[in-house]
Amino acid sequence: MLLSLLALSSIVDATYWSGAKEASSPYKYYLEFQYSNKFITVGDTWLWNTIWQKGFESGNAAGISTDELYTQYGFNNMCIQDGSKPDLEVRIKMDGKWGTIDGMDGTITRNQLVQAMWEMVLKIQEDDGTVWRGCASAVYGLSDNPKALCGKFRPLQCKCRKNGGDGGYNADLCMDKVPAYRIPEEMEVNVYNIDGSLRADTLVVTVTSHQVVEPIVTCGKLGAVAEVAFGMIPEFGKSLADQIKILCRN
Repeated sequence: MLLSLLALSSIVDATYWSGAKEASSPYKYYLEFQYSNKFITVGDTWLWNTIWQKGFESGNAAGISTDELYTQYGFNNMCIQDGSKPDLEVRIKMDGKWGTIDGMDGTITRNQLVQAMWEMVLKIQEDDGTVWRGCASAVYGLSDNPKALCGKFRPLQCKCRKNGGDGGYNADLCMDKVPAYRIPEEMEVNVYNIDGSLRADTLVVTVTSHQVVEPIVTCGKLGAVAEVAFGMIPEFGKSLADQIKILCRN
């Protein structure tokens, strides 16, 4: 786990929380989100389905272990038309173990860990262009469609190659679009007792793909943030701190 990479940091964190929070906090637990500063291209992967939905469907009261491969667009080909072939394979693994917390069964713990992970994915994901769908080449180069989202005669041109222009072809009309993203190579949500001691309840998401972006020095959009608010499920409302701590691992 990422936690083992910086044990000293965790000791310092625990000391801080034990001294500054335990005496004054009305809560029994808090969450911590850790992530790698190496961001992975995932293209048009539907992250809600591959993380949030998968977490709820495959996780049970004791934990989760999944390893899924998704064939996508967005490595370089950003326009999808008849005959297009996906150019990106994305592997997403979810691993975790959890149990009963404060009388609430493991299913409720799963719900909270998955929900927290998904909210942090939304906060940390980086834009990586637009994947255009429903694309076609114009007939004799003169066709137009006012409903097209991009095109030769539209205000917005269709950029069909992320790197190096159009690569020998033009998609003159594209009718739909979805965003492409980069997300951290590894993300982890842990549950702590309010005194700073780590519990065994954890969820880890690991991502690999064809393309790896160089490490981001600032750790992305959350690099300067120590903690943020997140959504709690009702069962945890009285026992779980409403701020999730954030640690970026190099």
